[in-house]
Amino acid sequence: MRPNILNYFFLNLSAIKGVGEKSGELLIRLLEANNRQPVIKDVLFHLPHTILKYQKEPDLQKITDGELIITTVQVIRTEVKTLGPRKKYYKVITTGNNSVLNLVFFNASEKYINDVLSDGSIKIIVGKAERFKGELQITHPAYILPAGSSDKVREYEPVYPLTEGLNNKFLARIISEALQKIPELPEWQDGAYLKKNNWQGFKNSLHNIHNPTSTIAHLKFSPDRQRLAYDELLASQLALGLSRKMIAKQKGKTILSSQKFEERFLNKVGFKLTNSQNNVLAEIFTDMKSENRMFRLLQGDVGSGKTIVAVIAMLNALEAGFQTTFMAPTEILAKQQFEFFKSIIKQDEVLNENIKPVLLTGSLKPSEKSAIQNGIAEGEYNIIFGTHSLFQEKVIFKNLAFAVIDEQHRFGVKQRMELGRKGGEVDILLMTATPIPRTLAMTLYGDMEISILDEKPAGRKPIDTRIMSVDKSDELIEAIKRKLKEGSRVYWVCPLIEEGTQDEILEGKKLAEGSAEKRYEMLKKIFGEKVVLVHGKLKPELKNHNMEKFKTGEATIMVSTTVIEVGVNVPEANIMIIEEANKFGLSQLHQLRGRVGRGAEQSTCILLYGKGLSENGVSRLKILRETEDGFRISEEDMALRGSGDLLGTKQSGMPDFKIAQLPEDKEFLFAARDDVKIIINKDPELKTERGLNLRNLLYLFEYDNQIANLSA
Repeated sequence: MRPNILNYFFLNLSAIKGVGEKSGELLIRLLEANNRQPVIKDVLFHLPHTILKYQKEPDLQKITDGELIITTVQVIRTEVKTLGPRKKYYKVITTGNNSVLNLVFFNASEKYINDVLSDGSIKIIVGKAERFKGELQITHPAYILPAGSSDKVREYEPVYPLTEGLNNKFLARIISEALQKIPELPEWQDGAYLKKNNWQGFKNSLHNIHNPTSTIAHLKFSPDRQRLAYDELLASQLALGLSRKMIAKQKGKTILSSQKFEERFLNKVGFKLTNSQNNVLAEIFTDMKSENRMFRLLQGDVGSGKTIVAVIAMLNALEAGFQTTFMAPTEILAKQQFEFFKSIIKQDEVLNENIKPVLLTGSLKPSEKSAIQNGIAEGEYNIIFGTHSLFQEKVIFKNLAFAVIDEQHRFGVKQRMELGRKGGEVDILLMTATPIPRTLAMTLYGDMEISILDEKPAGRKPIDTRIMSVDKSDELIEAIKRKLKEGSRVYWVCPLIEEGTQDEILEGKKLAEGSAEKRYEMLKKIFGEKVVLVHGKLKPELKNHNMEKFKTGEATIMVSTTVIEVGVNVPEANIMIIEEANKFGLSQLHQLRGRVGRGAEQSTCILLYGKGLSENGVSRLKILRETEDGFRISEEDMALRGSGDLLGTKQSGMPDFKIAQLPEDKEFLFAARDDVKIIINKDPELKTERGLNLRNLLYLFEYDNQIANLSA
């Protein structure tokens, strides 16, 4: 149960003075938190992205255009100016600091001007100075304050990310209000480490970053930002460490087999495993034979053969007499894996007799779903394919021992921990096709053992990757016509689903318009019924129907969004066209490219870019032309965009860090990992003085389950 000392951080936003119903709704939109309403701590962790410096009482004669100033002036008079028959504006003439300064107001009321800037009054003016027709002026000052209140004026102003309807002045005031009631929390950081980094306490650091005294207070090397980032990283690493400790204590089922099913399966598949696959399987088999529970991440590059490794591990569990399950992120992928597996085992009498696969998805009729669930509970089916909801729905297994979760990037750290807690005695193998540099992977996935596939099956030809301007669209269409006559199939990926009016869609000519709907209509005019459309908003039946047409060759061009990014396998497809490629991350482009190059024919990937792409943008795309090494590409991607995009929660299971930034804060991530090893070794139940304070840290960053797993 969360300690009372932290209650303030989790109060509703309406508890902050000045937050009403309308502004509260805007704040909720700005701060949207994962699976809950935003609370006060979300406002406090909403840090500035820029800090402006105002010159205090400068000589106004020396001011240049665009300078931000704080100056004391005396109002001389107000002039009403016209901007046509019905429009007017107010020009308030003031003097101070060796110059005349005009204050200009559009859409202001006469009453406001007379009340706030009466003739002869002395005011403090804050705003951006500029010269208009030789005269110095400020249009709509940011602040107008009474004389003598300069202590209320910030020389350094934090500028925050906003949403439509919110202004910076309001948000800064709300944050200032929220800061006033923060409790003093007992220190959870190591004293020597604080001193070494010249860090202050949590409360002071939070106060300082919202009340800067320099223009660099928000930057990565600012001690206050570093302190808060380290708090966040330490909480994440401690939660992972405690989760790993909990899993290590759990007993699993001992899975022993003669590997006969594996041998028969590989004979029918007809290819030889790579050395990397054999090494990874040895690691998995060691886990399966152990009486302890397996919780392992299989990380592999595109096309490295993760699915075959998972299937072989499942076959060994089946041979040992247990049930297994394969969970995919989408119904399309679940169905694809089910059909592939079923097609192989049907070819072998022993496998066909002993293995009873079934597909359980949300689109089934209630009666069909109920019949399958009963069959699973009674042991009639021993290998179950479905989506991730298999673990969330009330599916009862007779003797489940091994579960594979494909594309685990859909699981954030907290969801992954919940999975580990709920999984009982089941061995769990999670798979991801998003390569992450090994040291970072070990740290981000510290609750799991990690296996890496870094070798592709022999005989695969490199993909010919080309970068092409949208101006060459006519040439591209003609090239596609030639390739289709030779038997090729084409993926055409767009970043958006729909755009513009129906007329605009039907008239669409340019390729870089960025819409799957529009591109589908355009290509259909040229290629007719050979074009199908697949995206997330289609009904499952239509999506599956269109996918099937493409797989069988009835359709030869599939226009889609990134729904095909992972797992979709059509070996005959050997051309990938990606529109507005500059809008995708390098790792995502690498994933999309991996949908081709799976057959015997030479494959091509065309990266289309629109007008206005910078030289740096073209250089970035050239990285994909230079290499097919996903680990190198992921490092380049992290360096260019940061892990927030590469490893965002939706993209790959990375903790949703609000303050910390990777790879910039990598050294603090590793330091937190090392600190956690010492903490858990010395105080595994967090019962010492620092341990109890660290419990506060875990609660603050919402790792409540990890504390619940500790003994009271």
